[in-house]
Amino acid sequence: MKLRIFSAACALLGLLNVTGCKDFYNVNVDPLHPTSATPAQLLPGTQVAMATYLGFSLEGLGQATSTLVSQLNSSRGVGSFQQNGGSFSNQWAGLYNDMLANNELIIEQTTGVENRKAYLGVAQLQKAYVFSIMVDMWGDIPYSEALKGVANRAPRFDKDRDIYLGKANADPTQNIQSLFSLIDDGIANVTAAGGGGVSNDLIYGGQLAKWAKFGRTLKLKLYNQIRLKPGRDISADVTALLAQPAQLLETAQDFEVPYGSSFQPENRNISYLSNYVDPTREDFISQDFFRVMARRNDPRLPFYFYTQAKGATGSVDFDTAATVAGITYNFATVRLGSTGVLASTAAANLYTLPGLYPGGGRFDAGSGTSRSAGADFTYARGVVAQRLLTTASRYFTEAELRLTLPLNPAAARAAYNRGIQEAFLKVDAIGKAEGTSTTAVGAIPNVTIPNVAPTAPRVVAYIASAMTRYDFTFDRNGIVTTTPTNDEQKLSAIMYEKYVAGFGFGEDIWTDYRRTGKPAIRAPGDVPGTVATGSRPERLFYDLGELTSNRNAPRQQPAPTSTIFWK
Repeated sequence: MKLRIFSAACALLGLLNVTGCKDFYNVNVDPLHPTSATPAQLLPGTQVAMATYLGFSLEGLGQATSTLVSQLNSSRGVGSFQQNGGSFSNQWAGLYNDMLANNELIIEQTTGVENRKAYLGVAQLQKAYVFSIMVDMWGDIPYSEALKGVANRAPRFDKDRDIYLGKANADPTQNIQSLFSLIDDGIANVTAAGGGGVSNDLIYGGQLAKWAKFGRTLKLKLYNQIRLKPGRDISADVTALLAQPAQLLETAQDFEVPYGSSFQPENRNISYLSNYVDPTREDFISQDFFRVMARRNDPRLPFYFYTQAKGATGSVDFDTAATVAGITYNFATVRLGSTGVLASTAAANLYTLPGLYPGGGRFDAGSGTSRSAGADFTYARGVVAQRLLTTASRYFTEAELRLTLPLNPAAARAAYNRGIQEAFLKVDAIGKAEGTSTTAVGAIPNVTIPNVAPTAPRVVAYIASAMTRYDFTFDRNGIVTTTPTNDEQKLSAIMYEKYVAGFGFGEDIWTDYRRTGKPAIRAPGDVPGTVATGSRPERLFYDLGELTSNRNAPRQQPAPTSTIFWK
């Protein structure tokens, strides 16, 4: 939090998986870049930084949190629920220095300038979003005194509840503005008459009405996250938002940062680089995640996972799906904490990889080939956007709120159904954007990507099954009964579908799991043939450098099992 100029050099280091950014920010002068920039010049850098440090890669929080909810396996400490003061240092520094500090420059430059209200509003909404995620990850963090540069090198750590809900003090200079108030300010500014326009906006292309919809949807999300401990009745606030559904995110209005296919300069999804360009691969898919989707005959499987292996791997250290629900798969991954004799064997060309949907990888046409075997990667270009807040998530959030507050539980079912449809529409849109939704896949003959729009027969059958799971219980053999589900079982159905649709952005899934305990997720040590692991954490460790250099920081790491205020 010392330097407030976006570092393109450090961003490039992040793309190349090179560490050392934290030390870069300890200097006071950057000779390669000017000390001032316009809002139009700063805005795209803040958005790229959001995608990088929140994204689905080693550089972002998305990979680690996806591991904490058993969508990925990891051989790093987080894979066995272990962390230290360096585990998330790059993300902490990147969010504060690359994203928030430069975003604050936009706020400073546009505050009080009538024809710059649009830029001000966008920056306020981005600030509220990123700080909300950081509170969900770390709890108490620098907020009200942060981002002041040399004016305050030791900002206090505000309480997580105060950041969300605000706090008034006798000294008005010590007031803490709530995230809800900050969002309201942002919405007012992006909708203000005469507020000017926004250029170089990677997310919504300067369409301010979409920014306002994002702001309202963000409010809905935050109300849902505090519903267990709101401190006041939030029903009226939620009802007001839900009363105008067209003012919330709708189809094809996801809050996301796009990537391109360029590699000179590099502009592809970082997850793609980690898993398809880097020959060692980066991510191992959780066997539980794959199997639960396979058991439910989920049509999204070939979009979510790309199987390199062909035939049985023959190793006890690989978890092969073999036959699931009567269908044979070539899924392969390394079991966390494997006790087999080949636990350290390199097998980068056998692992099942994240596919087209999460990071722009390859659609699985069943060829069972790896890049080293000469596979055609024409349609694995890394162009899929980093999703941050989606329309599907907005409907699942509505379903949870309507069911639990309760606000029209009958409408909760409709919102749940719409959330599933939006999730499939998103997968379908990604397939079509790749240019392969209904056409042959490159040089592989007679292979097409199936249409996964909600009208496709397999998708219709899946959604019908999902609605049945919402309405009725199942027996031990998986046969539907005539017994209606209770509200807890309905909530489980909602959270499962949200869990699957959210693949590629683990932060919200981990937050949802900590809030609700749903869906049911096994710990790595519960998997047969693996060693025991630690307890699933409730928060991330702070950057050790922040604790040692900031005199107002906590003296030690909070217990990883201590909860965030909303639980």
